[in-house]
Amino acid sequence: MSPDNLPTYIPLNQAATRYGVNVAMLRRAVESGIMQAVKVNKEVMVADEDVAVVAAQVEAKDKGDELVSISEAARKLELNPGTVYLWYQNGWLEQRGRGSNRIIFISLQQAKSLADLKKRRGRQGRRLIPKGMDLQGAVEIFT
Repeated sequence: MSPDNLPTYIPLNQAATRYGVNVAMLRRAVESGIMQAVKVNKEVMVADEDVAVVAAQVEAKDKGDELVSISEAARKLELNPGTVYLWYQNGWLEQRGRGSNRIIFISLQQAKSLADLKKRRGRQGRRLIPKGMDLQGAVEIFT
């Protein structure tokens, strides 16, 4: 791993303030292994990008959504992970976070909308969303 790819660690309290999340929740995430942490001079330091993902997950949950990895979305929607990754590469699925282990997090609701659109559009080999159109426009036209 090159120095450019190393995670940036910040104090737990500073992370909670920066991302507007509860310190106790971050402590539980560290204890459960969801977030990477180290102790420096008796102070808990957490990976900044892990806190960003946890904060994004809390925000998504508040909106009735869920952030999942591409492979988890594929499993939940019974799709090939390559299909979901292609949607991400085409810009139809927005990256909502990236874990310290390079996992890309996406909106499950957005992936479900694409899966529903895929079912309605039918046969393979057809472009799911016509060029120049966004997901919202495609959903409106093809529903």
